[in-house]
Amino acid sequence: MIDEKTLNEAINIILDRILTPVLYMYEDEALEFICFADSNISDEDFYEAERALYVNLGINAEVIDIRSFDECDRVEITKTAILLYAEDELVKTLIETSISADKERLMAIKRLTVTRKNETGTYYLS
Repeated sequence: MIDEKTLNEAINIILDRILTPVLYMYEDEALEFICFADSNISDEDFYEAERALYVNLGINAEVIDIRSFDECDRVEITKTAILLYAEDELVKTLIETSISADKERLMAIKRLTVTRKNETGTYYLS
């Protein structure tokens, strides 16, 4: 675990390079900083943030857009990851509500697919 001063410096490095209204941290096998990045942010911007964390603070971490995860993992991140930064509580709530709605929509599609299979014997529409 990194100390509070280093963590605050890491947050500043990421926010200087990536436009995001929220920033989460997840630490399991690797340290991950997870954001909801503006669509204009490129992969190169993420790599540059990771490089700056390593060069300036010695932190080996991934900086990832939450949209690179599937719907179920996104919900899990919002529930279990540490929220490091929220530009605004309302925006954070809207993002988390949208993520939950995406998962619910996916679950509804799965339920319909199983129902169709049970009723017709096929997953596909005839």
